[in-house]
Amino acid sequence: MSADPSRTARLIELLNLTQAQMAERLGVAQATVSRLVNGQRESGPVAILLDAMEREAPRQRVEGGGPVPAGAEIAR
Repeated sequence: MSADPSRTARLIELLNLTQAQMAERLGVAQATVSRLVNGQRESGPVAILLDAMEREAPRQRVEGGGPVPAGAEIAR
């Protein structure tokens, strides 16, 4: 599976995480997250975890995008 650098970067921004925090959630080194952001192929387990994080992330419904502020209610 090829990497989608924008997917990893988008999740980091959406969840308001640093690369180090994302790495901790994924159970990988921060260098691995950096490589994903820069286009390295996702391994099977990392891709599965990113898929799960993507499904769980709040969906931005405000025009203009950007991360959802902490405590904001999200229309589902």
